[in-house]
Amino acid sequence: GNMAVGGRIGQYCRTPWTCRQMALVMNKMEKDDVHEIMKNYPFTLIMDGSEDVSGNHVNIAMIQANAGAMQKVYFLDLILLDQDETAQGQLQHLLKSLAEKRTGKLIDRQEDMVPFLKTNLVALVTDSAAVMASEDGGLCGELRRALGRPELLCHRCLNHKIELIKKNVANKGR
Repeated sequence: GNMAVGGRIGQYCRTPWTCRQMALVMNKMEKDDVHEIMKNYPFTLIMDGSEDVSGNHVNIAMIQANAGAMQKVYFLDLILLDQDETAQGQLQHLLKSLAEKRTGKLIDRQEDMVPFLKTNLVALVTDSAAVMASEDGGLCGELRRALGRPELLCHRCLNHKIELIKKNVANKGR
């Protein structure tokens, strides 16, 4: 991915430990704001995948919300994925991460997040990868079904689209 947070994470994080430490620092910096947003405001979830130099796959999760008069994007979590990189596997990791951020505790009852998300999640923004954006077999479709919200807005990141267009134009010019 090319999002500001996720696009080059592998260049900066040479080990899983470094990657996690960077995420923890970012998380601590915005912990109180994220907790407040997740308690009181509707939000958009922004997701992007990345890979570090060790080949570890991660999802970078951010939330965007209008807190008062200002719209802001907050770092939520760096979600380390295991071997299950399917949309269903990513959904389970996401629900666990959201539950931990909302409650401030490590918890295993991800299903407790469904009523909260059903009410507070406005949209999902992802890259254009099928595993993220597809209605059939993608995170967007899985999230819509899990929440019982077929009207949930799912957007493909404009920056990713622009990057794909630039690559396509450059390749045709050769």
